[in-house]
Amino acid sequence: MTKAISIERGAKASAHRSGWLLLALLLCGVWSGAVMAQVRDCTLTLAPLSFGNYDPLETTVPVDRATTMRVSCRNNTFVQIFYSTGSSGNFAQRTMRQGTSQLAYNFYFEPARVSILGDGTGGSFFLQGTLGQAGANITLYGRIPPGQDPSVGLHSDTIIVTVTF
Repeated sequence: MTKAISIERGAKASAHRSGWLLLALLLCGVWSGAVMAQVRDCTLTLAPLSFGNYDPLETTVPVDRATTMRVSCRNNTFVQIFYSTGSSGNFAQRTMRQGTSQLAYNFYFEPARVSILGDGTGGSFFLQGTLGQAGANITLYGRIPPGQDPSVGLHSDTIIVTVTF
């Protein structure tokens, strides 16, 4: 399944460039540095999605956070953005880990947190659209469901973001 990202009006590239860009989206409780990757005509900048502290005694309210990914390209370029499953191997049930302890989470395309970001399989969505120098700021919305009882400590996961153009 795809979600179109409407960024900048312009002609869709008639020929695909065989380029790609990989960047890890680190999900964790504390680290907040941004990462950037640039390959030929496109640049991707992404701040990690940091959830902060999780309270296992909270049984009704999820922990919701967001981060912004910026993608820009030198010319009008058709791009597709795919997200890996992380360590869980499953889009619908992503988990952050610390040793054997797991903390379920996921991230989504919209604030309602319905469309799980992935590669278009397993009920997930990927993003696509035409980007130019003005680029696009894409907000990624994360959620940790309530009522979990993980061990104390930093839980993390790494999502690989792949941009094809």
